[in-house]
Amino acid sequence: MYNNKPYLAIACVPLAFVLTGCAASNPTVLDFGLRRVSTTDRSKVLDGAEAILTDMGYALVQRDTDAGVLVYSDEQTSRATDTYRFTSNMKQRRVVELRVQSVPEGHKVFARVSIQRLATQAYSAVAFGSAGDDRPGQTAIDRDAATTTKQNTVWQTARRDKPTEQRILTAITRRIADAGGDGS
Repeated sequence: MYNNKPYLAIACVPLAFVLTGCAASNPTVLDFGLRRVSTTDRSKVLDGAEAILTDMGYALVQRDTDAGVLVYSDEQTSRATDTYRFTSNMKQRRVVELRVQSVPEGHKVFARVSIQRLATQAYSAVAFGSAGDDRPGQTAIDRDAATTTKQNTVWQTARRDKPTEQRILTAITRRIADAGGDGS
């Protein structure tokens, strides 16, 4: 009778665009802390931010000068209480993501600090128990056979650290202002 396939395809194309997200969206003030600096030299902002984060004890993970992105991280062990009220030594880290965008009056500096917990054991237990069977499907050797410890490590984001974001942004704007640019 009627061939609805072309209409179905036409209806699915806009839906696919709506459901597909962008991998690196523009930062917003909902997700990042924001400061404006009036210097026109992007590398000056990135170099200053890199020096500040290094002085604060963070290690460089990624620097993309063309995109204006810096990612730094630190790792520490702290006493923490988990969901079941067990106190243990948990590894945590802060991941600092800085983005610098050019605007006509200078640059916008965005910062996000995420606190993450090491959750590898919990994820391994869930993955092992989600097989729906009480027989072991994989031995310990099979589960980790072709991967490294770094590939198997799972970090779970716990929250944002907004006070640290503000300290970092304040330090960057002061450094730019001291170097001759106007931090605001």
